[in-house]
Amino acid sequence: MSKMLSSVSKQAHAELASWQAEFSPLIEKALSAEAARTVLSELPTEFSRLLERMPDPGPQMRAFSVGGAIYIALYLVLHRQGMSAAQVWPICDAATRQRFAKMSKLTKWLLSWTMFSAPWRFLTKRLAAQSKQSPVGGWEVDYLPAQPGQFDYGVTYRRCAIAQLAHDVGAQDFAPYICQSDIIGSEVFGWGLARSKTIAQGDSHCDFRFRKGAPTDVKVKLPVIS
Repeated sequence: MSKMLSSVSKQAHAELASWQAEFSPLIEKALSAEAARTVLSELPTEFSRLLERMPDPGPQMRAFSVGGAIYIALYLVLHRQGMSAAQVWPICDAATRQRFAKMSKLTKWLLSWTMFSAPWRFLTKRLAAQSKQSPVGGWEVDYLPAQPGQFDYGVTYRRCAIAQLAHDVGAQDFAPYICQSDIIGSEVFGWGLARSKTIAQGDSHCDFRFRKGAPTDVKVKLPVIS
């Protein structure tokens, strides 16, 4: 049986704690100071519950899985406060942009460089090969080599661990919004992401194509009509 994300609970909760500082004033603005205290007190428990359900994909995809679980946990506790998916996402969006804005130039450069580096591409190819045997931490991936003039490399997700988790815990209405976080990352780190489909937005797969420094071109379909 594969390890669950709860096996890295300490690191995951440290990541959650750093997000809470961004969430707090945004929740207060949307609801109230009292509601924000309630939400933030419930968030670690909700997050722990999700970590117990989500398989650990290993170091390469762990940050994506943990980040998705943080978004979903926040949605679940805010939903209990009466907020819809469309109301919760602006809080996640603003918090994400604030976190990225606080990063040093060196950190931003590293996150840009890493995505196009030879080691990252090698790991992505290996992940794709492994996931053809069985999902890796809930992810199934195809790797596409460069197509000159179109993209530097591509990743097609046949199975998304974040979308599956959202579905399993009753947050399927929120899952399509999470896909928008990739837009923020591409804009900030220069990934040049082009994407027209995602599983969470009702498609059979997610078609990520990366071209360093190119404009971000992501199609968003909200709400999902199935």
